[in-house]
Amino acid sequence: RKEGKDRPFLRDDCFSEDPELADLAAVLGIDPAKRKLFLFSNLYWDIGLSEPGALYDGVVDWVLDTIRLLKDNTDIQLFIKTHPAELYGPAQSRKGMPEIIQESFTEDELANVFIIGPELRLKPYVLFPFIDCAILFQGTLAFELLDSEVPVISCSRGVYSDLELVHEPKTREEYRTMLESAGPKDFNRDEFYL
Repeated sequence: RKEGKDRPFLRDDCFSEDPELADLAAVLGIDPAKRKLFLFSNLYWDIGLSEPGALYDGVVDWVLDTIRLLKDNTDIQLFIKTHPAELYGPAQSRKGMPEIIQESFTEDELANVFIIGPELRLKPYVLFPFIDCAILFQGTLAFELLDSEVPVISCSRGVYSDLELVHEPKTREEYRTMLESAGPKDFNRDEFYL
């Protein structure tokens, strides 16, 4: 997966070669003085996401409310990496997350929001060096982020729930607090993997 050689990735040709970090920082508009949150959106129509116990009813509600919670915080940059299957693959979205976001907010409200659409063909892993905290609904990417020592906020139930590996907000206010301050979870990785 990290090398982009997973069968669906190869079949759909959804990732390009890894860019230089300095070039990527310039393309993305990375501001080193600001807290950088990266939200990795799931496919909002994926039936496998209907887990009970999620903070939000679905992916669209989660993405839009995350923007609402952060849109006035000028100390934070929110990068939203949309799922490659919105554009590539056999079951593309009729309307992608970028369109949903742009229909829901004004340009001024999105001043600190940066959408990383599938057309950029970036593997999520090339973004890891820039991430102060990753935001997920759920997914295996959490394990890869944790393995790279990137803090994770998860807003739905996943196989890692209740293991104290990721930040799991129970309320919207707790979520806002985590977005503004969450750092690495304090756990012993060596003990966990034994």
